[in-house]
Amino acid sequence: MADETRLKRYTTLASAVDMLVNERLALLDPSKWKDTNDTHFLEAFADCVKAKGIYAACFTQAAETYHHWQVFAGDNEGVCVEFDKENLLESLVDQRNYEWDDMKYRTLGQLRSRRRINAFELPFLKRKGFSDEKEFRLLYYDRSRSQKPVHLVPIKRIWIKRIIINPWLNDALFESMRTALKSIPGSGNVSVIQTSLINNTEWKDACEKVAELQIVKRPLSRSVR
Repeated sequence: MADETRLKRYTTLASAVDMLVNERLALLDPSKWKDTNDTHFLEAFADCVKAKGIYAACFTQAAETYHHWQVFAGDNEGVCVEFDKENLLESLVDQRNYEWDDMKYRTLGQLRSRRRINAFELPFLKRKGFSDEKEFRLLYYDRSRSQKPVHLVPIKRIWIKRIIINPWLNDALFESMRTALKSIPGSGNVSVIQTSLINNTEWKDACEKVAELQIVKRPLSRSVR
């Protein structure tokens, strides 16, 4: 079940280490994103507000899915960092040029039917096909300085509630990674676990229970639909 008090950022191990060591969150230049529709809307927003630089970080509030891991953290360096949502956003309330919101997913027909779109909606609109991601986006725009690769947001280490390691890492490397992360000064209380999404003992045990019943007949109800 999703926990809406937390924001989950699927990212790399290096990024997680930087968050813990330097107490900062990197918002990135979206111009190289694979979804060019997304990039176009962000660039249009930047034009509307006369911004020279625009930066974003994408989170989710959804329960984990294989899609999240595969697309956003799909190798042995992938991790999911869980932030305390309230503390992170409260730190930015009085800061200028930050925007954040849940993404609003719309069909092409819904977008066509709109006569006008508020400029501040643009960074938070996405096509309906992405709706399962349940994305939450944090945005910063800069009217005075030209685009650079990253914008760094100060955070507090205590806001990081949990780090989840990808499901592909073997047990020995996971233990080494866990030890290394928790040895970072001030990080001893951060929970570090490995997801069991694709290797879950209880799920496998359920299969054994079925085998023990020696069920050999097909279910009575079968449908062609």
